[in-house]
Amino acid sequence: MENKRLQEETLQIMEAIRPFLPNLVEACTALSDLLHDAMTEQSWQRLGEVVEGIDDLYKTLSSVGEQAVQYGLLRQASFDRTMSEIEGYFGILNQRMDQEDYIGAGDCLLYELVPVFQRIARELGDSEAVKEQRYAANMKALAQRFPALYAAVREAAAGNAVQTEYSENWIPVFALREEGRQLSGYSRLNPLRETERWASSFQAVHAAAVKMALYGFGFGYHALSYAGRFPDHDLYIYEPRMDVLAAALRAVDLTGLILSPRLKAFSAGSGCANLEELIKLFAESDGEPRTAVVPLYERLDRQGAQWFVEQAQMKALHHINFIYNYKRFGMEWTRNSLYNVKPVLDTPPIAGLQNQFQGITAVVVGAGPSLEADIECLRRLREHAMIIAAGSTIQSLLHHGIQPHAVISIDGTEYNYKAFERLDLNGIPLFFAPMIEHRIIESKPSGLYHFFIKGDSAIEYLMDVQNNPDYFQSTYSVSGTAIQVAAFMGAAEIVLAGQDLSYPSNAIYAAGAEHVSAEVAMGLIAEADRTVPNVKGGVNRIDARLQATLYNMEELIGTFPDIRFVNTSSLGARIRHCEWMPMEAVLAKLQEQGVVFDENEWGRKLAGLEHYDRERIKQITGKIAGLLGQMADTRTDLALLIQTIGLLEQTEKSRLDQCNEYMDRIDEIWERVTAGDPFQTLYLRACRSSIKQYEVSLPELKHAATIPDQARFYSERMKPLVHEMMDSWGPLSDIVLEICRRLEA
Repeated sequence: MENKRLQEETLQIMEAIRPFLPNLVEACTALSDLLHDAMTEQSWQRLGEVVEGIDDLYKTLSSVGEQAVQYGLLRQASFDRTMSEIEGYFGILNQRMDQEDYIGAGDCLLYELVPVFQRIARELGDSEAVKEQRYAANMKALAQRFPALYAAVREAAAGNAVQTEYSENWIPVFALREEGRQLSGYSRLNPLRETERWASSFQAVHAAAVKMALYGFGFGYHALSYAGRFPDHDLYIYEPRMDVLAAALRAVDLTGLILSPRLKAFSAGSGCANLEELIKLFAESDGEPRTAVVPLYERLDRQGAQWFVEQAQMKALHHINFIYNYKRFGMEWTRNSLYNVKPVLDTPPIAGLQNQFQGITAVVVGAGPSLEADIECLRRLREHAMIIAAGSTIQSLLHHGIQPHAVISIDGTEYNYKAFERLDLNGIPLFFAPMIEHRIIESKPSGLYHFFIKGDSAIEYLMDVQNNPDYFQSTYSVSGTAIQVAAFMGAAEIVLAGQDLSYPSNAIYAAGAEHVSAEVAMGLIAEADRTVPNVKGGVNRIDARLQATLYNMEELIGTFPDIRFVNTSSLGARIRHCEWMPMEAVLAKLQEQGVVFDENEWGRKLAGLEHYDRERIKQITGKIAGLLGQMADTRTDLALLIQTIGLLEQTEKSRLDQCNEYMDRIDEIWERVTAGDPFQTLYLRACRSSIKQYEVSLPELKHAATIPDQARFYSERMKPLVHEMMDSWGPLSDIVLEICRRLEA
C-alpha cells in the first residue's frame, strides 16, 4: 500500500515537471538573448527567475529521481547524466556571471542547459491525460476491428518491463528490461529512418495480390513503413508481448493502421490458439505470401520467430498447393475414387497388418538422384529390412533388379499411370488408396491391398472410413504415406533412402524413372529459386513445391517420437528429426545384430487379410445407386440458385425487404444442396478448390455492414461457385453412371 502511494506521488510530481520544462526552456532562451545586450534591471530579474527555476528542478529531481527510475518514468543512465550536467553547467553559468562574461553565460544557457531540459522533456513525453486519450481512441478502433484482441488487452495484467522513451527527434520508442539486460526497440536517434530502410529492403512483387505475415509489432513503425511502401499489400500481424502492445496503444496513434482494410488480422500475447488462427487466416487468404520478423524480436525470441515464419510459409504453401491441385485434378481424383470402388470392395484392406511387424526396420525408398549410389547396399539390405517403394520409385528399383516387399501408390494423375504402365508387378504387393489412377489397378489382377487417405470425401462418405485403423493423413508425397504405413505395421526404425527433397544435381530422379521427360525435369530445376541446407553442410536448390513437401515430411516425422528415423541420402536436403547415416552403416548395423526380415511371415500375413462382409458391401452399393436420382434434384436446386441470385442482382437496392427475401431463399437452397449426398460424395471432391475459397470468404458475409454489401457477396462469391458446380454436373453424372455399370458387371 505504501509503495502504491509513493508511486502515485512520484507520478504527480513528474506530471507537474512536464509543463514546467517548456516554460523553463523558453525563459532560458529569452534570457540568453538579453545577456547579449547591456545588462539591465530586467536582465537581472530574469536571471534570478531562471536560476531559481533551475535550482527548483534540480532539487525536485534529486528528491524523486530514483523513484522515477524505479517506476519506469526515467532511465537510470539518463537520470545520472542529467543531474551531473545540470550541476556542472549551472556552475559554469555562475562562474561566467561572476566574471561578467555575460555572452558566455548566455551561450551556456542556450547551448548547454537548454538541450538538457529538452532531453528531460523528451524522455518524460506526453502527459498522462494525452496518453489516456490516445489509448481510448486506439482501443475504440480495436473494439471495432478486432474485438478479441480488444478484450485480451483489457484483461492483460500491467507490468513494468516496457519503458516508453523518446528518440532525439521526439518519436516515442521503447526499451525492454528483462533478465538483467535492456533492449531498445528502435533507434534512439531516428526510428522512422530505420523502419523505412527496413521496408525498402523488400522488393516489389509482380502479383495480383500480396500478403505479409509480420512477427512483432512493437510501436507499429515497421508495419506502418511497410504499409506506406506497399499500400496494396494485406497485413497479418502478431505481437508476442501484450505489454509491448499496451504501451504502444498509449504512446502512438495507431487508429489509421488498425482501421485500415488492409490489416486483415491482428493478434497478441502468448496464446497458441490466437496465433494459429492468425496463421490459418494468412495461409488461406488470397495473395503471394511474404513473411518477416521485426529485428528486435529475432533477438528476443529467435526460436518463436523462426517457428512463426516456418509455420506461416508452410501453411501458405500448403494452401497454394491445395487450391492448385484440386483445381487441376479435382475431377480426375473424383473419377478415380469412384471407379476404384469396385476394386476396393474386391480386395482386402491392410487394417489387419496393424502392429503385426513390431520392431522391424523399414526402408522407405524414394527416387532421388542419391538412390543410385545406394543401390547395391539396398539390394543386400532387402534380407534384413522391409523395403517399401514409394510410388513411381518402383521404376528405378526394377530397373536395377530390386524387388521391394511392397509398393505404395496414391497418385491419381496421368504421370503416375505412365510410371506404372509398362511395369511387371507380378509377385509384388501393391498397396493403394482409392484415388490412385484407376487404370493402374485395372491392369493388376492380383496382389492388391488398399487403405484410405483423409480428405477423399467421396470414399469417406460412401464407405464411412473415418474410424478405420488404416485411415492415414494426407501428405504432400507418397513417401509420407509410406512412412505412416510402416509405422502402422510396427516399425521401430524407418530408413529414408533416395529422399533428396531438393535438386542436388541436374537430375531430379535416379536412373530408371521414365515418366517425366528430360525437358520437364530441366524446367523444374530452372525454376528452383530457393535453397535449403543439405546433408553435407552446404545448400541445395529447391522450389516452392518441394519445400512444402520437405516441411510436410518434417512435420509428419515429428509426430512419431518413438520411432527412430534415419536419412541415408548422400546428396539431399537435411531433414529435421532424422539422424543422418550412410546406407553402408545401416546395412552393417543390421548384419551385426543378425536381423533377418521374414518374407514367409510377410506373405502369410498378406494372405490372411480379410475382405469386407456382404452387409457392408450392400450398404455401399446402395448409397451409390441412390446418387443417380439425387443428382437430378441437385441440378434443379443449382438452377434455382442461379435464378435467385440473378433476381437479387436485379432488385433495386432500395427494396431491402425483397433483397432479404431473396437472400433467405438462397441460404435455404444452398443448405439443401450442401446436405445432399451428391455434394458430400462428388462436389466436395471435384470442386474442392472453389468450395474452399468460398469457405475462406465467408467472414466477408458475416462482417458485411449493409444489405447491398451482403447481396454483393452472393453475386461475387457464391455465383461463380454455383456456376462451376452446374458445369460439373454432366461429367459427375457420367461418373456415377459408369460406377453403377462397373458394379453390375
